[in-house]
Amino acid sequence: MVFVTAHATVPVVVRVLRDGALSVLEKPLCEQELWDAMQEAVHVDLQRRAKRGHQQRLQAKLASVTRREHDVFGLLLAGKTTREIAEALNISIRTVELRRGRLMKKLEADSLVELIRIGLITGNGDSSEGYSTRDGHPADAIRSGLGRHAEVPDAARRNRYGVDRLAE
Repeated sequence: MVFVTAHATVPVVVRVLRDGALSVLEKPLCEQELWDAMQEAVHVDLQRRAKRGHQQRLQAKLASVTRREHDVFGLLLAGKTTREIAEALNISIRTVELRRGRLMKKLEADSLVELIRIGLITGNGDSSEGYSTRDGHPADAIRSGLGRHAEVPDAARRNRYGVDRLAE
């Protein structure tokens, strides 16, 4: 949106920019200034539409992910290692690797970095809500950050040098 006004005060400009205007032009204005602002607005709109379309395609692919794959995805996005995910979900490391591989195939991610990027784009990296575990495992507390030190086994909490990885 391009906003044109005769009196551009600071409060008006701030409000208009917060409401989504890309440019604020003050009268009198030259034709070239208006043309440049309109071209920029169209360019930004096209970029936003492309990004929204990309996000929608990723969301559609994400709909094919199983609940168990989603659990692994959430913990991956939380920065957990394969071993930590296996312990949190009470499954084997191989099972985590298989689910991660299926995730990558379904979401057409060529690498783990791309898989994480997809999670962040689709909003899955913003919250760990909605991820469940089987057998009431304490991974829910780990993800929510509540009581995680008391509920995570020492072997999962400490690295090979004895340093607590979950310490804040």
